[in-house]
Amino acid sequence: MHASPRLLLALLFIGSGVIACGDDASPTPNQSPTVSDTVAAPASLVAGTTGTFTITASDPDGDPLNYTWTQLTPGTPGTWVGGTTGASAEWYSPVVATQSEFTFSVSVTDGVNPPVVRTVTLPVSVPRYGADVQSVWSSVQCTGCHGKAGNLSLAADTSHASLINVTAKACGTLHRVAPGDPDNSALVRKLEGTACGDRMPTGKPEYFDQHPGLNVLIRSWILAGAAND
Repeated sequence: MHASPRLLLALLFIGSGVIACGDDASPTPNQSPTVSDTVAAPASLVAGTTGTFTITASDPDGDPLNYTWTQLTPGTPGTWVGGTTGASAEWYSPVVATQSEFTFSVSVTDGVNPPVVRTVTLPVSVPRYGADVQSVWSSVQCTGCHGKAGNLSLAADTSHASLINVTAKACGTLHRVAPGDPDNSALVRKLEGTACGDRMPTGKPEYFDQHPGLNVLIRSWILAGAAND
């Protein structure tokens, strides 16, 4: 028995439809990265001290993720330590004269979908003399050479009075610390090696190049008025 031409045409049409449906099936679309809603960051920082930012992210499709950290505001940039293209990044502030807020973003992309962006705001405070600046003298053993005896004392109970508006003999008429004026403070020039005889600290003249955040810390304290707090 032979099928009629009309039946053959119907079967061909149905078969073509099945094939067409199979051809129209779309692959599962690539998905955007899954990124935590908040950036893990310090509650606050003292000017010149280093803080770590971390974002948690994964990709549903297993795509490699790319990260970019950016300081958005204010316009004066701080310093990123060790790069800005990982899930974590380290940063310290520029010199500040008052407590300031800094805003950052991190962009996470899988190279396929639009970036996922998160932001965080970080308060940065002016260093305090007792808690922040005095500890610098102890950490680099400045008090070993400048104890209570001698022309300059950096011992905890006498250091502030030995620094503020006291003429530095090796620097002409410059004061060791001129409140509000770090550029014309002999202390800054000695630590940064820009003038005034031998660079300090003795035996470790490169120390403040290796720890540049400490220059920011000391400059910020002086710029803010060099209070004994």
